[in-house]
Amino acid sequence: MLADVPDIDLATTCVSPRHALSVLASEPHDLLFLDVSMPELSGLDFLRALANPPVTVLLTAHVEHALVAFDLGVRDYLLKPVSKQRLHRCLEHIRPLLSAARADSAVKAPPRLSIRCGNAHRLIDIAQTQRIEAAGNFSLVYTEEERIFASEALKDLERRLTPFGFVRIHKSHLVNMRFIRSIFASDVGLGNDLLLPLGRAYRAAVVDALR
Repeated sequence: MLADVPDIDLATTCVSPRHALSVLASEPHDLLFLDVSMPELSGLDFLRALANPPVTVLLTAHVEHALVAFDLGVRDYLLKPVSKQRLHRCLEHIRPLLSAARADSAVKAPPRLSIRCGNAHRLIDIAQTQRIEAAGNFSLVYTEEERIFASEALKDLERRLTPFGFVRIHKSHLVNMRFIRSIFASDVGLGNDLLLPLGRAYRAAVVDALR
C-alpha cells in the first residue's frame, strides 16, 4: 500500500530485526513501520534498542500494545489487517512530523556506519574513521583505534560516506577530511604524519572540498 503513496519513498524493507538495526545504524531514515511480532526480538524491544529512532508507526494485532508503544515514543499504531483508509489517516497525522525529521536528517550525520565483515556486520564511529583503502573488491577501514577488513568495495563505501565529509583522493584511497593536515603536489598528509598518494584526476575536487 505504501507504494501507492506519492510522497512516501520506500527506502528499505528488512527481513529481520538484526538487519533493521544495521540499516538504521548506518543510514538515517525518516519513518519506520514496525511490526510487534518479529523473529528473535519483539517490535517493542527493538524500539528500546534504538538510541535515536525515526518517526515510528507500530503494526500490531493486539490493541493492548498501544499504551506501551506510546510510552516508547511511537506516533501511531495500526491494527492488522490494515486498511487503506486507516493507513492514509495515519500518514496525514505524521506528515508534519516527517517534514521536521527530513530537515533534521539533512544536517545530521549518522554517528556510526555499518560495514559488512564476512558474515557479520561491524558498527564503526564515523567521526573516528580516518581513511579507507581499496583491497581488490574489498576494503581496509582505518579508525583511530584499529584496522578493519570490510567485505565491501571502496566505491560502495564512498557513496555512503561522501555526504559526511569523506573525499576520494586516489583510485585506492578515501579520506575523512577532518584528518587532512596538508596537501602537496602528489600527496595528502594526515594528522598522524601519514602521506597518501593524491591522484592527479582527484586533486581539483579535493582542494575544492577543503575550501
